[in-house]
Amino acid sequence: MMVGCRLVVILSLFMLVIPSTDGASCAFPADLTGDWWSSKKGEVTFTTTTLSNYNPCRKPEDCSGVTSTWTCLASSGNKYFIRSDPFEVPGTGTTAYVYACLYMYRLSSTKYLAYQGPKAERQQPYNDYVIPSRSLTYALSDLCDLDENALPASRHNLFIRNDSTLSAETTCPAELLGNYMSDNNGQCNVTVDVCTDRKRIAVDNMGCDDDNDTSDNMFFTGNGTLSCVYSLQERATTYVTLYSIEDRHNDSLTITFTCISITLNDSTVLIRQAPNECYKLDETVREYQLEPNCKSIGCDFSENLLGSWTSNRKGDLVISQSSIAGFPPFGPDCLTAECTTQPTAYECYLAKGSRYLVRSARTTLLDKSVRIYLCLDFTSVTKTKIVYYQAHAAKDPVLLDYLTTRNAALSVESIDDICTVDSPYDAALYSILLNTADPTAGIQDCPSEFEAIYNTTDTSCDYTLTTCEHKTRIKLSATSCQRRPFYSVQGDVSCIYTTNVGSTTYLTLINNDVNVDGNDTYKFTCIAFTGSDKLLTFTQSPRGCYEGQAPDDANTTTFVYTHLGMSRPRGVQLDHRCRCYCRSYRSYYYLPSHLVLLL
Repeated sequence: MMVGCRLVVILSLFMLVIPSTDGASCAFPADLTGDWWSSKKGEVTFTTTTLSNYNPCRKPEDCSGVTSTWTCLASSGNKYFIRSDPFEVPGTGTTAYVYACLYMYRLSSTKYLAYQGPKAERQQPYNDYVIPSRSLTYALSDLCDLDENALPASRHNLFIRNDSTLSAETTCPAELLGNYMSDNNGQCNVTVDVCTDRKRIAVDNMGCDDDNDTSDNMFFTGNGTLSCVYSLQERATTYVTLYSIEDRHNDSLTITFTCISITLNDSTVLIRQAPNECYKLDETVREYQLEPNCKSIGCDFSENLLGSWTSNRKGDLVISQSSIAGFPPFGPDCLTAECTTQPTAYECYLAKGSRYLVRSARTTLLDKSVRIYLCLDFTSVTKTKIVYYQAHAAKDPVLLDYLTTRNAALSVESIDDICTVDSPYDAALYSILLNTADPTAGIQDCPSEFEAIYNTTDTSCDYTLTTCEHKTRIKLSATSCQRRPFYSVQGDVSCIYTTNVGSTTYLTLINNDVNVDGNDTYKFTCIAFTGSDKLLTFTQSPRGCYEGQAPDDANTTTFVYTHLGMSRPRGVQLDHRCRCYCRSYRSYYYLPSHLVLLL
């Protein structure tokens, strides 16, 4: 009776519609020839035009009598349209075929990423993505109907050359890096170590089962090691294919590949698993929880960096032993929610010399799950003043700052993967940290070019500019000007740091106003200037200087001090006399000149 029922089921699956045929032939990629592991089907063999031992059923026992050898009929790009050898349909005396489409993406000469079409899953006994038929053939377009721009992550599988499984190892996803504990859903204690080797998961399930049955164990192993061979991310879920290197608990291990899905709940790692492939992991299956058992892989900041700091570009932040808090990961021009909702806390991830690579928790950017990486290179000037650079080649196009966003499923093995810019950096892009408790401790002497008194006589903007009274301060005697230097209401700024490249000097100033609004007045200003005995020209930028800023940049307000008799530039020209005192001489001298404010 059971046999009769089975025949009815099988017969109902063979379509009688005669589809189109293109009569085409194809060849698999040359480096596929040979023996491979399929994470989905086990050991298979490729020739130029055939694939053998690739069972058309998800469970081989359900396809007794159905051939497992396929021929490549047609190909287009990454798509390979395949048909099984003919086989006899039980109880009918007729011959049938099974059709499928393989999407093959070369990762290396020993590893291919694969997806199987058609889009719809065939039910029992196949339970896989195939079409059985007694007709002649199907066309490639009938089976290869998946959208290559939106391939479902849960349907991925791998082909790995069977003599190169170790070379297929890759760094495990960032979410797995660490040491963890689990109670195996109340059954026993499990330890998971992804610290000792970032490419491998060492699992101790010992004591969970006394009968060598590991089917309910995490990663389907007792006490063994698994390699991460591939991972990819879809929204908030990361999918990982694992290869079992050894299992010292179960000598009769039959599960060579395991696919897991990972989601995060605060610090807890939630894992779902399935043998061979991530089949139906997006449905309700058993879930395991990994709790951090120790400090995850990371680094510690140098002792001189620890404490509360004020950054000219980022505001107040705190550097602790292994993290930075209060660092907005976006530029001042980005005011959208994509920027302002990003995390401001970062863990120290990798370090090399004065460089530190820090990363955010998992976050969403343009509907994708990412982590934000910052490469920071610190140099201590004094105990209360530090210069740092964000060592990235270009601004992120979304966050408009010098940083790197990376798929959250991808890990970073080396600091050099992110920190791709070497010193010396663009001189204009330095940033300053001042001790928050006493930022004035970072004040230093102003450049000698500012050692002068400029007397203006214009009635709409009558002021003097001088550093003669205080060598560390630049002061304006009046503040009636609508546009004035240094974004200061009180007209009182102090020099913090200076560096130069060629004839251009970059100077950071701190505003001594009691309050600033961040719109017309700012706590910090950076100017780019060039100066000599007869000419002083500078441009200014709130917070910090920008890439390409020049003393005569037409894109920003430019201040020019020049001798009387020069042609009148655009803007408001203000007559004044400049009284300078040169420390190298014992006398005063007077230079008639103009102050020109370009608006």
